[in-house]
Amino acid sequence: MRSRFMTMGISAALACVAAAGQVSAAPLPGWVPSQTQLDAMIQEALRPFEWTTLVPSPDSRLIFVSSSEGNDANDGLSPERPVRTIARGCELLRDGEPDWLLLKRGDVWEENIGWWGKSGRSASERMVVTSYGEGDRPRLLTGTSSVMSMSNNTPRRFLAFTGFSATPHERTPSDSPSGMIMLSGGQDVLLEDLEISGYKDNIVIQGGAWKNVAVRGCVVTDAWSATSHSQGIFVRNTEGLVVEGCVFDHNGWNESVAGAEATIFNHNMYLQTKQGPAVVRGNFVARASSHGLQARSGGDVSGNVWVLNALNILLGGGKSPTPGGVSGRVVGNAIVAARDLSATAPRGLGIQVVNISEDGVVVARNLLGYNQGSGPRGIQIQPNGNAPAVGVQRCFVTQNVMHEWGRGVEISQPDEGQVLEGVVVLRNQFSGSTTQMMAKAPADALGVVTFAGNLYSCGTPSANAFQLAGDGKLDFHEWVATVEQDAQWDTAVSLPDTLPELLRWAPSDIASGSLEDLIEHFRGMRRGGEVEPDDIARLRRAWIGS
Repeated sequence: MRSRFMTMGISAALACVAAAGQVSAAPLPGWVPSQTQLDAMIQEALRPFEWTTLVPSPDSRLIFVSSSEGNDANDGLSPERPVRTIARGCELLRDGEPDWLLLKRGDVWEENIGWWGKSGRSASERMVVTSYGEGDRPRLLTGTSSVMSMSNNTPRRFLAFTGFSATPHERTPSDSPSGMIMLSGGQDVLLEDLEISGYKDNIVIQGGAWKNVAVRGCVVTDAWSATSHSQGIFVRNTEGLVVEGCVFDHNGWNESVAGAEATIFNHNMYLQTKQGPAVVRGNFVARASSHGLQARSGGDVSGNVWVLNALNILLGGGKSPTPGGVSGRVVGNAIVAARDLSATAPRGLGIQVVNISEDGVVVARNLLGYNQGSGPRGIQIQPNGNAPAVGVQRCFVTQNVMHEWGRGVEISQPDEGQVLEGVVVLRNQFSGSTTQMMAKAPADALGVVTFAGNLYSCGTPSANAFQLAGDGKLDFHEWVATVEQDAQWDTAVSLPDTLPELLRWAPSDIASGSLEDLIEHFRGMRRGGEVEPDDIARLRRAWIGS
């Protein structure tokens, strides 16, 4: 029978939390967002994905390139007279003009784009590298080289790279090429509908200052290195970064190559400090070496699906954290089946917030379910980080469902010189079929940490279900008497008991017999294909509702 949770979604399931008992009438701090504001955050997280419409200007020069039909003696100005090599096509583009380089779909080049030294005219008149014709994305086999490199100090502006795939087909463990390399600084650069796979770092954006960079609808997979760190995407020194509607899978490791095993240093998305907050929305993020996402500069992490990552979402933190802290929101994510990093590195972390400023962080309406790691943490609030971290100054955790995770909310003791204040844990659901740790908080922080109106369900209340660090473990009745007077325990909460049961509620056209089937399905995403970015949103809605 379909469960109450699967029928109604998180929003309605948490209405049941409120109905189960009276939520504390104590006034919430003024900085806590209203229900209307939370609803607006969810609507923003769920807005439909739309491919970018790029249109040539009247004076654009269109250069056609075909490895199967081209000749570099041609002028390249029509599909009937294409040049053959990408190098020749690039030579015909004019710096500062809205020219287009079009690669024929279905063709394959043993060639890369190479060093890139040109810009477009304006944000509305970009220089574009894209495709033409029918069939699969044009494919670049780049040997042991990168796809493209902007590597001097002249800023590159007003560019779009869309609709092709690339992989280093001759790479060996001693080779370490990165894929799309953007080091020059610049602004208004779009990477869309790209398939980049198998490089040391598939996408690198750092060096000079960048502004308004969007990575949209791309499939970024299988980055690895046997000699250094490795990331799906690495970003630093960038304001206005958007990562939207992409697939990131199995980046930072290669279990078949000695020295390229999973480590704590490699991630699907690594967004460093010393940049602006990012928007990470509507992505499918799977099987990272370590983190699905490190958003060290904060930002908006919403509406994503996370599968089989050792650690899923880090907001803030880092070796050199942002002075004064960061802020953001983690809203409307489906986080499923976290795993251990390795046999000797237990993991299983859902959401971690570190170094949070007075502007605060909202963690709301997320599903965390079916953890497979042996070091489980659902939502971890850490007022302890490297200097100059400030601690956690404001954090609102509300309307989340943590089911079969192993441990719910864990609030750490602040380090010396850091603060823990303004933490509100309101109307969440913690449930599972076996005894587990529901909540943990420092015993001396009850004046600044508020638990209210949460629903707990785990069969018979355990003597070890709660913990006040410093005072020992508590059973449910002791927790109510000491911490949360309006907490509820409901043994009848009905949620899918197993991950296979959850997978069955995916839309019928999304392959989901297993997590591996699901991942393979989304790795095939492309513009105009059978799998598109809006399918990520459909899966998320099927699992957790609106």
